[in-house]
Amino acid sequence: MLGPSHINNSILDSYHCGLIPRACEALFAKLCSKAAEKGEHFTYEVSCRFVELYNEEFYDLLSGSQQKLLIRSDSKGVQLLGVSEHRVQSSLDMIRILEIGWESRRTAETAMNRESSRSHAIFIVDVKTEELINTIVNKKCATLNLVDLAGSERQTLTRTIGDRFKEAVNINLSLTVLGRVIRTLSDANRRCEHVPYRDSKLTHILRDSLGGNSRTVVIVNIHPDKEYVALYCLLFSIVGN
Repeated sequence: MLGPSHINNSILDSYHCGLIPRACEALFAKLCSKAAEKGEHFTYEVSCRFVELYNEEFYDLLSGSQQKLLIRSDSKGVQLLGVSEHRVQSSLDMIRILEIGWESRRTAETAMNRESSRSHAIFIVDVKTEELINTIVNKKCATLNLVDLAGSERQTLTRTIGDRFKEAVNINLSLTVLGRVIRTLSDANRRCEHVPYRDSKLTHILRDSLGGNSRTVVIVNIHPDKEYVALYCLLFSIVGN
């Protein structure tokens, strides 16, 4: 999981830096190392996109526009139409882009949190490489999705009304579907069943990161004070195990 205190590029090299800076640094360290080893026979390209899912609609956090993004499935996988893509040359470039997008993310105060995320945020990193082996050019493409899920909410605790209540309903719905999808994929006895990716746009866009030959890691944060919230998070982590 990500958090605003863990994305500041001033702590990129510190012991306390968060998941995103470490992932960015590790990615470019690996690419630069291979480029140094292979020389002109190896090239790479890294680009980023940053979107949020708010009330079951996608928005581009980097374009400055509030226009909804359409989601489509084709032979190449699941695509977001019209989302801006940004080429980066270093991990610091990635962090700067992340910070810009994070400032545009929707937050609001609830009874439980002074600043509560009202959307799911997805930082998408696309990597393309080309390596010349003898006379053959080996091309590879990979995508890393770094997702910050908004926390599930119980209305009796957060005391949300109006827009906040609508947001909470959509957050809980998408998290429920995510749990259902992970449960189906992780149960060997149920893998032949229909996987309900399309029941939420969250699982629809993450389809290629949850199934197939992808590798999925779920990091769960436990609330230190609220027993109900902690229990719910632990139950969710069991589903994703």
